[in-house]
Amino acid sequence: MMNRFDVTKKIKNLQGDKVLPQLSYAAMPAWEWQLKLGVERLRCGNPIPIIMDQIYAIEGDEPQWENLYTILTELFVNAMDHGVLSLNSALKNSAEGFGQYFDEREKKLNNVDTGFVHIALKRFNEKVGGKILITVKDSGPGFDVSDVMKKLDTMNDAERVYSGRGLKLVKHLCETLEFKEKGSLVEVTYVWR
Repeated sequence: MMNRFDVTKKIKNLQGDKVLPQLSYAAMPAWEWQLKLGVERLRCGNPIPIIMDQIYAIEGDEPQWENLYTILTELFVNAMDHGVLSLNSALKNSAEGFGQYFDEREKKLNNVDTGFVHIALKRFNEKVGGKILITVKDSGPGFDVSDVMKKLDTMNDAERVYSGRGLKLVKHLCETLEFKEKGSLVEVTYVWR
């Protein structure tokens, strides 16, 4: 069995006098976990409790997981509703519209034949606490990220009664929130101390 010295020596021999930099184990995730669900599985229900069960099995029951549950739920629902199903949040501008939104969601979920949601987690150790990088990608066409974020930032609480609460909450709970691939991929960093 090779020890660290032998590996470094072999790398040095391969590179001449140059020794490749040591890997920083602090920069490596403590664990990674991912799940990609196609339409058939998305019809089966919400995968977030399954994900949280896996986290509890790895990490144990910790108070910060309540916030993580909220973050994952909001990101998954957005990916599912607005990405895979292409639902319009404007329907949720009233109590009646909210009901219509869920009727439309049910119809689209039963009729959609392609699509996916991919959820990936990377857990990093910190000197105090930890952080999880969460990536959620959906098969949807994306959206105008700057327009949506501007509307969220300028919306007052009364306007946010039925829609827009989820992203605002995620933005509040996470250290970072970044959309990529025209909005069909979101990355957030959740940090706890």
